[in-house]
Amino acid sequence: MATDQNLFTDDENQNRAEEQQTGHTRTQPQTAEILADLHDQRPAAAIKLEQLFGELRADSGDVANRAALSDQITALVGEIRTDPRFTDFLGTPSASMIRDASADGPIVVINASMWRCDALVVTPAGVEVVPLPDAGPAELARRARQHLVSVLEEARSMERDLTDLLDWLWHAVGRPVLGALGGSRQGRLWWCPTGLFAMLPLHAAQPRDGSPGMLDRVVSSYTPTVAALRHSRAPRPAKPASLVVVSVGDLPRQELKGAKAEAAAVASGADRPAEWLDSSEATPAAVLAALTHASWSHFCCHAIVHLEQPSRSGLLLAGGELLSIARLRAVPTSGEFAFLSACHTALAGVTNTDEAITLTAALQYAGWRQVVGTLWPLDDAVAVDLTKRLYEQLGQRADGAPDAETALHRSIRWLRETRPNQPSLWANLIHFGA
Repeated sequence: MATDQNLFTDDENQNRAEEQQTGHTRTQPQTAEILADLHDQRPAAAIKLEQLFGELRADSGDVANRAALSDQITALVGEIRTDPRFTDFLGTPSASMIRDASADGPIVVINASMWRCDALVVTPAGVEVVPLPDAGPAELARRARQHLVSVLEEARSMERDLTDLLDWLWHAVGRPVLGALGGSRQGRLWWCPTGLFAMLPLHAAQPRDGSPGMLDRVVSSYTPTVAALRHSRAPRPAKPASLVVVSVGDLPRQELKGAKAEAAAVASGADRPAEWLDSSEATPAAVLAALTHASWSHFCCHAIVHLEQPSRSGLLLAGGELLSIARLRAVPTSGEFAFLSACHTALAGVTNTDEAITLTAALQYAGWRQVVGTLWPLDDAVAVDLTKRLYEQLGQRADGAPDAETALHRSIRWLRETRPNQPSLWANLIHFGA
């Protein structure tokens, strides 16, 4: 896939900064669960709000239209908050709520702006600002541009480029963050990247000399916002243990030779009843219907990423038909665990980068508690071996949820140990959610 060599120019960064200063409300995808109480108490307002969100999600690229829709949403939310029952509706989490969200591990919000970059390290004790002087806006833009060109065009220098990027991420971000947390920390950590950081493998940052890096110190997860992380932890109706497996490996000129083998391994290795939608069976309508009742889901297929209009990104299903982010978000589905074994499912766009609209984030917003995605294409042969290993290690946490973050972390480290000089094979997989 070709990339635009003019991405991330100073003019675009300036425009984004000016857009953020206009005061327009930035909205994030909402689920039926978030709006459930409003539907019960004020159905007309709920229907109107969903309509406005739906128009905004269409992401036509018309800036004036988006601004107008944003103003209408702001006005409607303001009116809803005058109701004593909804004074905090869609409100920004309080400082105490943000601190409480870090009870299971620190949350590291990576703030990117045209002036400087910082890490906001959130723990139950408070928020510490960690300056990132070696990750300034110009250097970040250069690194992100080079990274996109390298992985999207599958450059011959990809392994060297990734090794250099991981080394820079370690010295510019990873080491300062761990220093603020006491150095040799063990346990979980949530990354909440903004701007161009959202397309970089922060979890895999490591020194070039092979000394310990992030993978050796913490189990990393990601979240697009702190509110999304809180929502993914919220109680929800239990579903019967079930799995839907989707595999499409026979598209013209886009064959995935390992898709069927990967799907078979998942369907046979999971500890729950499985429904397997393969090739022509895997239509968008059939997949969405299956997702409404599945507690786990696994996709082996291609994906398309639109860097400038990320809501048009999606999964390529039967006959090459696209299941877009917008369509995924429009259907009320939820579950415990989803694995998107497809290319670029966690890659954010380059416009409105602070919104971090990706396929993985879309599923998390839709109600899936944990989602595994990819920052760039997953090697076809490696995907089969890694998937087998992950599902073999997919235990259960104390809260009953699948221990997907630990299983993925161990699988990535296994890949790194067997192929240390090929970060393209192991640095692209990331875990989203609780």
